[in-house]
Amino acid sequence: VRNATRLVFTGAGESLLAGDQTHDVLLTGLSFEGGHHVLPDRRGLIDLRNAQHIRIVDCDIIQVAGTGIWLEQTSGDIRSSTFRDIRDSAIVSFSTKVEFP
Repeated sequence: VRNATRLVFTGAGESLLAGDQTHDVLLTGLSFEGGHHVLPDRRGLIDLRNAQHIRIVDCDIIQVAGTGIWLEQTSGDIRSSTFRDIRDSAIVSFSTKVEFP
């Protein structure tokens, strides 16, 4: 069931979910809520770097005081996901090969 699981950022740390050199990750049907907590520069609520085969499907990214998803040198795809109440950018991507069908 979409959004049956909510992950809420409390403001502790730099991101709600971060990964460096992660591979074969599937995030599906989740709600990522930023709670309007300010994120550091060059970080996202979901922050992935040097990651391969990442899939974010049917997720909601909401209430973000910064960037929803930050990607650096990452491959994968983001599909059927919604972004609401985002202060800066829904997705920021550097040297990344991600599909947005």
